[in-house]
Amino acid sequence: DISAGETYRMLLKAFKGGRDPAKQLKEFCVEYSRVHYLHRDIVKIIHREMLADGKESCGFASRYFKNSLDAVKEILTRGIQTGRFKEVDVELAGTTLFGLILFIFLSEPVIVSMRGISALDEAVVIKITEELMDIFLSGIVIGETRTL
Repeated sequence: DISAGETYRMLLKAFKGGRDPAKQLKEFCVEYSRVHYLHRDIVKIIHREMLADGKESCGFASRYFKNSLDAVKEILTRGIQTGRFKEVDVELAGTTLFGLILFIFLSEPVIVSMRGISALDEAVVIKITEELMDIFLSGIVIGETRTL
């Protein structure tokens, strides 16, 4: 079950020690992308559910994202509290990160065409995620202009 087993594995990896929150966030998101690359059908299910009409339709997606979103919010909060990150709305920042990552899979035909490749593979997904994280982090990390 990806919503339990894979998320738990990501959480364990993301919370090893009191490391730099920017690096933790990037590692978490790379692992999150890797899991979704390996389980692409879950992205389609989530997207279909979120686009469906009715409030009950997002039950699975909400439950699925909860643990991961809580982990990201905790990393963001720690980054803010330690002065590593700017003050941001952690709920909005977290959901934005997941949107960036899931968009990789939803826009696969466009990415494949733009990059001149035949298909997304795990290495490409990880590279794109790292690039997106560098862009995201450049907006919230305090006093740092280089990529992490």
